[in-house]
Amino acid sequence: MDTLHGESISVKTALLGEYNVYNLVAAILIAKSSDVSNLEILERIDCLPAVPGRMELVSSNDDVNVLVDYAHTDDAIRNALMMLKSITQGNVHIVFGCGGDRDRSKRAKMVEAADSLADTLILTSDNPRSEPIEQIFSDMREGVSGMDPLRVKIIRDRREAISRALRIAKSGDCVLVAGKGHENFQEIEGALIPFDDRSVVKELIHIHELGSV
Repeated sequence: MDTLHGESISVKTALLGEYNVYNLVAAILIAKSSDVSNLEILERIDCLPAVPGRMELVSSNDDVNVLVDYAHTDDAIRNALMMLKSITQGNVHIVFGCGGDRDRSKRAKMVEAADSLADTLILTSDNPRSEPIEQIFSDMREGVSGMDPLRVKIIRDRREAISRALRIAKSGDCVLVAGKGHENFQEIEGALIPFDDRSVVKELIHIHELGSV
């Protein structure tokens, strides 16, 4: 990685995504301009943790990578899937929903973005709030050109949707659970119901592993 004054240093990080490369380059340039040594820069980057719920690798068991990300727009979903497709040997499966009481026009666009890149789409609930989930699913369906049941599934319960994606995934595949990221609740009809995608993924993987013994 090029830095100031013609120097070059090799950087290795656990952070995923091209945007993180840009962020690290900017951080390195700022550090070098403040006379921070290459050794200190590398030490800091090496222990740099991932941002919770932002392209967070939750599990990598059985050669299946499972990530949780906050992507909840068509552009964010497209960028996330493009990055994952570039580093995944097998299929990429995505689980996501659309928030209720929010911009309805973006729902079909989000599904279109996912449909153009993911091998399997599992549409589910996000934070429906006070809006009927059937209306949200109806808007989302408009983004799919033909509801192929082998590729596109609608599962109302988010936990079951994640479980289905984990069961579908095979060695070399990747599962992206998108939309809620770091959030630890679902907002349904005025109530905040405890729900953390990361915790649910870990719990389900543990259950699946026990069931396969």
